[in-house]
Amino acid sequence: MMKPSIKKYLRLIPLVTVAVGLLILISCSEDENPAPVVTELSVKTPPTKAVYKNGEVLDLSGLEVSLLYDNDESIDVEFESFGANGITTSVNSGFEITEALTLVITHVESGKTTNQEIAINPVVEVVIKTPPTQINYLIGEVLDLSGLEVTLTRGNGDTENVVLSDFESKGLEVSVEDGIEIEDNFTELTVTHTISGESVTQEIIINTVSSISIKTPPTNIQYYVGEYLETDGLSITLNLDNGDTRDLEISDFENYGVTTNPLDGSEITDNDSELVITHGESGQTVSQSITILTLTDIDGNTYSHLRIGDQLWMTENLKTTKYQNGDEIGTTSPSDLDISEENSPQYQWSYNGDNDNVSTYGRLYTLYVALDDRNVCPEGWHIPSTEEFQSLISYLIENGFNYDGSTNGNKIGKAIASTMLWNSYTFEEGVPGNNPETNNTSGFNGVGSGTRVNFDTYFTGQGVYTYWWSTDTNDEGLGTAFRIQNFQVEADLGTIGDVNTGAPCRCIRD
Repeated sequence: MMKPSIKKYLRLIPLVTVAVGLLILISCSEDENPAPVVTELSVKTPPTKAVYKNGEVLDLSGLEVSLLYDNDESIDVEFESFGANGITTSVNSGFEITEALTLVITHVESGKTTNQEIAINPVVEVVIKTPPTQINYLIGEVLDLSGLEVTLTRGNGDTENVVLSDFESKGLEVSVEDGIEIEDNFTELTVTHTISGESVTQEIIINTVSSISIKTPPTNIQYYVGEYLETDGLSITLNLDNGDTRDLEISDFENYGVTTNPLDGSEITDNDSELVITHGESGQTVSQSITILTLTDIDGNTYSHLRIGDQLWMTENLKTTKYQNGDEIGTTSPSDLDISEENSPQYQWSYNGDNDNVSTYGRLYTLYVALDDRNVCPEGWHIPSTEEFQSLISYLIENGFNYDGSTNGNKIGKAIASTMLWNSYTFEEGVPGNNPETNNTSGFNGVGSGTRVNFDTYFTGQGVYTYWWSTDTNDEGLGTAFRIQNFQVEADLGTIGDVNTGAPCRCIRD
């Protein structure tokens, strides 16, 4: 008796036999109906664009091929479907065309190929259609290629006009960069079609300056010695040998090699009676006259003056008897008249009522003269504020005018004081009254003018001290003044206790 498992396997034998038979039938069926094979590949429709200019990029849109199979069937495949149908091209869209080429189209699985010719229409000539707007230059000017246009001629006779902005996309290069500075050896530029090598030259003409003329003088041509030259507003015309002109503002001078003597910002001296403008390349010059002003008050008194730091100061005390508008400034008779009870008096005096003192010490004025809006100073000058006096003090200290050369602490009395007309005071070092011949290192030339008061001798302090009015008062209405004394190392600001006191004035440039 067989075991049950063997019987089970015996029952499966017929089923296996049937399955094997079916597989054999299927295999035979497949061999009898194989998949069609590509036997031929051909171009049905060439690309829309098949003729190119140098430098253009390949565009295969519109290309269509036909695949012929061994069962005599065929299909047409557009370029966009090449990849899905296993078709490749030797170069793809976007390829830069520099010469004629044969495009090879391949059906990868079958290895069948076909060709499509891509023709080129080369550039055979480049000519200038329109030269740059500017071809005449001075050395130092910058090249401006705007307006330049060329014409490209191709092998088939076609022409194309190309403006400057399209040069790069059309494969055109200029031998020099737009905006470069013109030099004396620059006589031409070359435009080249880089693919074909064809080129054309454009002449550049270098002109020379035959003369210079002033177009607009500087805004300010009148100066006091010590002021700084300002060339603002100055413009000139360069006259060229070909009849052209160039109008230059002061801001253009450097680019064109134009200089001034004196230079802008230079301190004016007695010798600076003209401003000389020179074109360096040609050597041509033109001059602008400068007026050196004399500091004169309304009475005709003249004054010396000096730059100290950024300030221009009178170096003499004021002598006028009139305001700037010509109004008289009164005096008292007698000169020692008591005016202590007067309200806002406006007076001037010579020391001791002696006019011989005026040339050396100037006049003494009440505070109300110094504060008057009619201005006691010459035109363009004014009574200093305490801030302006403080700037003077700070400048002298910081720049080593202390008597001991230090740059801290206020020891500038000797630097402010004149070398004469100070009473001797030898009890302390560094004061104006001690070795006065070493005074006045600043040039301020402060003399010991004294003051006029309303008691005792009325005129007092000559050779001992001096106060110069400022335009500032304190909360009590008392005047603030800049002062030096023969026994004091400082030159400082202080208050004069009586508003009707007479004190000298110094003026500062507006």
